[in-house]
Amino acid sequence: MIDYSIFQNQNQWRSNPDFLKRQLYLKRLVFDDLLKWLDDEEILVISGSRQVGKSTLMYRLIQYLLEERGVEANNIFYFNLDERSLFPLFLSTNLLIDFLNIKSSPHRKYLFVDEFQKIADAANFIKAIYDLKLPIKIIVSGSSSLEIAKNKETLTGRKQVFLVYPFNFIEYINSVNPELLNIKNLKITRESLKQLFLKYITFGGYPKIILEDNIEKKELRLKEIVTSYIEKDVMNLINVENIEKFNKLIYLLASQVSSLVNKNEISNTLALNMQTTERYLNILSGTYLFEFLSPYFSNPRKEITKMPKVYINDLGLKNIIETRSLMLRDTGFVVENFVYNELKYTKRDRLHFWRTHAKAEVDFVIDNGNSIIPIEVKYTERKPGLTGGLISFYKKYHPPKMIVVTKDYFGTDKFEQAEIEYVPVYALHECSILA
Repeated sequence: MIDYSIFQNQNQWRSNPDFLKRQLYLKRLVFDDLLKWLDDEEILVISGSRQVGKSTLMYRLIQYLLEERGVEANNIFYFNLDERSLFPLFLSTNLLIDFLNIKSSPHRKYLFVDEFQKIADAANFIKAIYDLKLPIKIIVSGSSSLEIAKNKETLTGRKQVFLVYPFNFIEYINSVNPELLNIKNLKITRESLKQLFLKYITFGGYPKIILEDNIEKKELRLKEIVTSYIEKDVMNLINVENIEKFNKLIYLLASQVSSLVNKNEISNTLALNMQTTERYLNILSGTYLFEFLSPYFSNPRKEITKMPKVYINDLGLKNIIETRSLMLRDTGFVVENFVYNELKYTKRDRLHFWRTHAKAEVDFVIDNGNSIIPIEVKYTERKPGLTGGLISFYKKYHPPKMIVVTKDYFGTDKFEQAEIEYVPVYALHECSILA
């Protein structure tokens, strides 16, 4: 049996009711979404990279249950499986159910399992508990969608998945200067938003980085995040064969964000076969370091490029990976990556880019099913002209609205029958498609 003191240490609110009150919680948008599913039977899966705040979300849910729902502390069980001494408890569903004392109380139990993918045959283990239809609400977290997805069919119809990313810009503003979100006049907030935007694209949105004021410590913490990712996720969990070339691939992609990914070129550059290249790219996506955006098309023969575009999920990590230091890089590619990260929060499944064989291109296309909206990033202070890509896209699809993301220009215009909305990148949250 496990050492009970380990469990007690991970569940300190049982002996100290004020323990969670002393913790600092930065507000996350996904928290309210999680609350909506607390009373349903589905397993809640909180998925995201290491140190992005999954454990903190679990603590916040536990605090909510204790303080807002009046759930007794002994009906809440939290296990962080980074602690290997807890593994024996997860060798058998009977052992775990006995530990939860289901028979001793008719009240609903809440089972939190952090890094649940470390359980042997994790999905089947959790499914077995779920299928017993006991009064247990199961909430789990994982750092690798690859491990979670190995048996994803097993949990089909039994789970709701919540992706947790580094803080987006709205969450960042709310953490460092929330008053700015309450002022609706952009003229008042413009300069403050500009400064926060430049800090955000330099340091990124990991919680520990936001809370750290010292720039040297920010650098060290970001380097530690990268090291932890390589050592815990890549080397130990997924067993990459050639870590040196894998690291080179990370650097290569970080230096080419917002660009097309040419797998043949990568294979040749790193002297990897195509199968290994594709596996490494899947690992980078499945462990939430990079994302790959697919193209939009209506006629694949005429306009599709099969190559995706690559974006990194945190711009602070890009800076550390690329140069091992933090300095401002407000280039067009960085800003486009920022725009992608903001759009994916609400438009993830509808987001694409457009590029023809003739190289007419639009940075982003939001496909709403019955309408499409093209978005172009033109990082200029003055009113930019429409790009050839936007004009080509309009001629083909006739969207009712087009959006141009600028450096500092705010306004509207018309192009034939389409409305054009110009929005500064630091005020993207004010854009009609996101507001």
